[in-house]
Amino acid sequence: MPSRGSGMGTCITHKGYVQITRRGPQRNRLVHRLVMAGMCLEFCYWPLGADGVPNGMEVHHQDFHPAHNCQSNLILLDPALHVHDNGRVRGAVAAVAVRDTGGGW
Repeated sequence: MPSRGSGMGTCITHKGYVQITRRGPQRNRLVHRLVMAGMCLEFCYWPLGADGVPNGMEVHHQDFHPAHNCQSNLILLDPALHVHDNGRVRGAVAAVAVRDTGGGW
């Protein structure tokens, strides 16, 4: 991943997320939230916040790699489920199982 000042228009934050640095309306936005916002515009029936992600929801990386921003790696989680315990996310496995079994997605 490019570092700050490389001319690529992105950088890696101190937490490992890819952030847009080039000038424009997306400046300082996190790429994983932009990817999820695009999916929410097409598939989500919840009211969307100013950034395009449903209000009160958090974007979770299923593989725990914050720079891996493929659509298939991102899911929406309620903040109560998106609680980190010793490097793991409590509730994330249950949320993925519901999605994979066709539980309303």
